Amino acid sequence: MFKISADEGANDFEDTNGLYLIPEPSNKHDHNAVAVCYQNLVLGYMPAELAATYSQPLLALGAPLFVNGRIWAARDNNGIHARAYFYIGTPQEIYR
Repeated sequence: MFKISADEGANDFEDTNGLYLIPEPSNKHDHNAVAVCYQNLVLGYMPAELAATYSQPLLALGAPLFVNGRIWAARDNNGIHARAYFYIGTPQEIYR
């Protein structure tokens, strides 16, 4: 299970409907970047060392990959804080 943190674009809530992983080969910072999305919001990115392994199998799918996961967000005096947790199998399992 991986944890992604973001500080924008969420309200106080918790949801277990899942997340989408979307490779971003045209990302100017990292051509292996994999966005972690909830509905139409990018919450953050898969850690670079993992994205390097998963980006090509995800690109080969030709569509975002839905993963079981959970998102939690809360607002306090310092802003909005969110976390996303999800499970993804091995890169070889994505091709199946």
